[in-house]
Amino acid sequence: MKLFIAALTSFAIATVLLGCKTLSPSAIGDPKRHGFVLIEGEAMIHTKVHNTGDPTQDYVTRTSDIDAVTVENVARPMNALYGEYRAGQTWFSNLEPGTYRVRDIHVKGDPNEFSYHLPADVDPSALTFSVDAGGLVYLGYIEIFLTPMTNPALPQTTRIALVRNKHEFVAWENVYDLYAKTKWEPLILKRMAETK
Repeated sequence: MKLFIAALTSFAIATVLLGCKTLSPSAIGDPKRHGFVLIEGEAMIHTKVHNTGDPTQDYVTRTSDIDAVTVENVARPMNALYGEYRAGQTWFSNLEPGTYRVRDIHVKGDPNEFSYHLPADVDPSALTFSVDAGGLVYLGYIEIFLTPMTNPALPQTTRIALVRNKHEFVAWENVYDLYAKTKWEPLILKRMAETK
C-alpha cells in the first residue's frame, strides 16, 4: 500500500510539473530594449466526417485553437520569429522595436493539424503591428474560416478576421503568472487595469 501511495504521489507531482510552463530568460526580454505582443485565436474548419453520399450532411465544422504564430520583421522578412504559446495564445516578449507582420499560423486539433501560410490576397495591414521598447500590444483575436478543397457542397474559401479587444483583459491575465516577478509585471498589471 505504501508503494502504491508513493507511486501515486510521484505521478501527481509529475503531472503538476508538466502542466506548468516556464520561460527561459532569453524568451522573457527586457522592457528597456524589447516590446511585448500578444495574439490569440481559433480556426473553424469544415471537415468531412461521414460518407453518406449527401455532401450537405457529410461535413461538420470543427473549432481548433491557434497553437502557434510566426511573425517576421517587415524590414527583415527572411527572419521568422517563433513566440511562446499555450491555450490558443501566442506571445512575444522579446521583440526588438519595429514593425512586424504575422507570417504563419499553426493550428493543432484532432483530426486537423496544419500550418497556414497567409496568402497574398489577405490584407497585410490587418495583421501588421508596430512595437516600441516597453510597449505592450494586443494584436487581437484571429478567426480563420477554412473550407477544404475536398468539400464540393461548400464554397472553397479561406477567410481571416481580426477581432480587436475581444478578450484583451483575460488574455493578459492568462500570461501574467509567467511574468510575475519579472520586469514586465508592473506593465502587464497596468495594462490589465486599463482594459478591465
